[in-house]
Amino acid sequence: MTSSNQSTITQCPERPMRRSGLLRKIRLPMLSLLLLLSGSGLNPMEQGNEAVAGTTGYNAPPWIMYFDAYYLGGSANLWEFYGYVYDDDPATCEIFLSGLVDEGPVSVDYSGYFSVVLEVDDFGIVEAVAIDAQGEESQVAEVFVF
Repeated sequence: MTSSNQSTITQCPERPMRRSGLLRKIRLPMLSLLLLLSGSGLNPMEQGNEAVAGTTGYNAPPWIMYFDAYYLGGSANLWEFYGYVYDDDPATCEIFLSGLVDEGPVSVDYSGYFSVVLEVDDFGIVEAVAIDAQGEESQVAEVFVF
């Protein structure tokens, strides 16, 4: 009989790299904002933006990245509608609310943030659309007010 003192070495498969606890806690809208700002290539505004010969460039429509509502309470049943819009120049955009309320234009600051406080007497869906200085419209963003 022959015995061998050699041990067999088994390799463990590599574990996937863990993300920091901070990234796991960021809400999806904020993660979308980070991806846009990091230039990761996941920005839907950059898809198909090739310049055509003889033109000055392409104007992408605005994009509402985040839209939400917060109940302020009180006897007037006040709600704050707020969010962020992405555009080449967000300060030139205007937000129009429809559905349960009819409000607009709501101004947007240089960072893309917008906010308005309105009285709401019922429950239902409020829709927001952003329009930039060139007249391009964003997708429709919705929030449910209950």
